[in-house]
Amino acid sequence: AAGKTVVVIAHRLSTINGVDQILVIDGGQVVAQGRHAELLTASPLYKALWDAHIGAQEWRLRAERNAQRAEPLPPEPAQPAVHDTPG
Repeated sequence: AAGKTVVVIAHRLSTINGVDQILVIDGGQVVAQGRHAELLTASPLYKALWDAHIGAQEWRLRAERNAQRAEPLPPEPAQPAVHDTPG
């Protein structure tokens, strides 16, 4: 919204990649600031965090695709009925 400042602390970088200004904080200090595209080239820390974020998403998508392709497990063999005999 125009004329408003919103501070967001994000651990999932995809939630902030379209904002006007991103501050990269390391050890309690602002070590870089800018837009997403700028930080990808100007900040090795931001680039590493972004690459890890994208890598985790790709891993999750591969795992989901593999799970969808997996064949169902065969049914377990029937267990013989156990009958108690009086005795």
